[in-house]
Amino acid sequence: FRRTYILEHGLRFQNTRRSNDVCFVDLALALANRIALVPEAYYRYSVDRAGSLQSNKDKFPMATSEAYAAVEAGLRERGVWSTFAGSYLAVYFQAMLYNVVHFRERANVEACYAELRKKVLSIKEELGLGVDSLRTPRQRYLYGLVLEGQPLDRVIAEWYRTRASKPLSIRARLGRKVQPL
Repeated sequence: FRRTYILEHGLRFQNTRRSNDVCFVDLALALANRIALVPEAYYRYSVDRAGSLQSNKDKFPMATSEAYAAVEAGLRERGVWSTFAGSYLAVYFQAMLYNVVHFRERANVEACYAELRKKVLSIKEELGLGVDSLRTPRQRYLYGLVLEGQPLDRVIAEWYRTRASKPLSIRARLGRKVQPL
């Protein structure tokens, strides 16, 4: 990111123990006039590494929800909420459902699911965003279960049942060849 861009849009990392980059990155991408995609991986994202913030997510169970609340507030303040609400919903839904499934403490699982359900119902009521607002058939299916008020344990079971056995490459996810810059 260019320094001038960051200053122009008042972008900052949140002062939280987890998810502190969510607001910065999501607002930076939403407000950009252009974005370049490069196929190279410039960092590795470690999952469930002992001692990492990700492995300690139960200590800060609402951090992701708070981060996305800041994204929503930033989009609303800048007058672009309606433009990005569908994308916000897809990313928020995916992140929160991931947390629901990966928390270890049942109280955190239940609290996160309750927050997820409350938010998606609120967005649906405000903007009428139904299952077709989500990106993939899997997301649409799981979103439908949440909207229907399916029990938490069923949603978790379906998350595991429907997940891909191996993550797709960026090229496969985009469905076309990625050209280097």
